[in-house]
Parts: sequence; C-alpha cells; structure tokens
Amino acid sequence: MNFSIKNAIFFHLTRFLDLSRIYMLKRLLKSFGNNSIIKHDLCIESPRLVSIGNNSSIMAHCTIFAGAGVEIGDNVQISANCVISGATHPLDPERRKEQINKNVVIANNVWIGMSVSILPGVTIGENSIIGAGSVVTKSVPQNQIWVGNPAKLLKELN
Repeated sequence: MNFSIKNAIFFHLTRFLDLSRIYMLKRLLKSFGNNSIIKHDLCIESPRLVSIGNNSSIMAHCTIFAGAGVEIGDNVQISANCVISGATHPLDPERRKEQINKNVVIANNVWIGMSVSILPGVTIGENSIIGAGSVVTKSVPQNQIWVGNPAKLLKELN
C-alpha cells in the first residue's frame, strides 16, 4: 500500500474515532457544546459533573477529577497532559481517606498550556493564559498570564 493510501485510511479512521468519542461524551457529560473537540486518552471521574462549552478543545492525555463539578467555558484550549482536579484530601493523617470536593471553573477564551495542573476550588477568569507546566493553586483573574509552580502572575493582558 502506498503512502497516500495509508495516510487517507489513517485520516478517516482518526476522524471516525473523534466523532465516536464526541457521540459518547455528549451522553455522559452534564453538557457538551457544539464544535468542541476531545482527543484520545481523556480520563474523567464523575462525568455527569463536567460541562464543556462551545468551540473548546481538550488535547490528548488529560485527566479531569470532577469533585463538586468542573465547568469549561466557550473557546477554551486545553493542551495535552493537563490535570484538572476538583477533589483533594484533608491534611490531618487520620482523615486523609476522606475526600473534599470543590468546583473548578475555566471561563471563556482561556488557553491552558501543556502539562498544567489545576487544583480544587480554582476559577480561571476570561481571556487568561496559563503557561506550560504550571500548577494553579488559586484563582486567576481575567485577562492575565500566569506561570510557574505555584502559578503566579506574569503579565496583564490588554
């Protein structure tokens, strides 16, 4: 089989798998917006507590622990290998098996870089950017770039 035929088969198979994934997610999630894209190897705990807006994308190998709920707005770009966690545990060793659930909100027009971790209770404001490899431990206001571990303000956006 020549390269162009293999390439065409691969493209069509990939497109079929993407459409199949979207079909399933529309039935499993709290809500799933129009024209949104979810790539392979997405792991979601408690999918009924997750909503994804319109025109958003989540790239490969991401994990979402819904906790009390995860809301992803419109036009959100989440790069590969990200973790969004709405669940944590008490620091007290005797209570560590308990789970504490908090909401995570990612507002409209947010870009999350590769390998970012977003922790419970965090809200990321509209139009903000989170740099690759960051660990977001507290809420991010709108129109800002945050980077680092823990993530801190790098720049205000106009």
